[in-house]
Amino acid sequence: QSASSEQTLTARAAEGWNLITGAWVGADFTIGEVRRSESEERIPLIPGMTIPMAYEFSAVERVPCTAGASTRRCVRLRMYSQPDSAGMREVVRQLVAQLGGKADGVVTALKGMTVENEVVVVAEPATLVPHSMSVTKRVHVRTAAMGTEPASETTQVDVRTARFAYDR
Repeated sequence: QSASSEQTLTARAAEGWNLITGAWVGADFTIGEVRRSESEERIPLIPGMTIPMAYEFSAVERVPCTAGASTRRCVRLRMYSQPDSAGMREVVRQLVAQLGGKADGVVTALKGMTVENEVVVVAEPATLVPHSMSVTKRVHVRTAAMGTEPASETTQVDVRTARFAYDR
């Protein structure tokens, strides 16, 4: 199949829709309530490997659906996830090993790595029709000094936003 085939585009749209609203379909949240869950997630780059993930889901507050609107018809939904830190070390070890590197040295140098994902959606509560979305991924890495390399800390933040408009 080509990247622009109807099947491929439909699958991508469904994946995007699920990312935006899938966690809240059929849920009955009270504003401010936080629900937590854990699951094992597959690592696409390492067949057969999973990592424990912790999730938080909440309906944060009622908000206007669009900028400039005064009626609070929509709800701000938030999903936060973070992989298990020991699991992340094992993912790094296996990725380095797959690339032919000496995994033990890299894992020894890796003193800490946190990955945080946050999806915030403003949607109509009854239909989950989204009006805006932001996806934020934060990665923070701490390494120990090794050989001639000094200890270091690095943080990378990737934020993607979208607004949706509808003809009604």
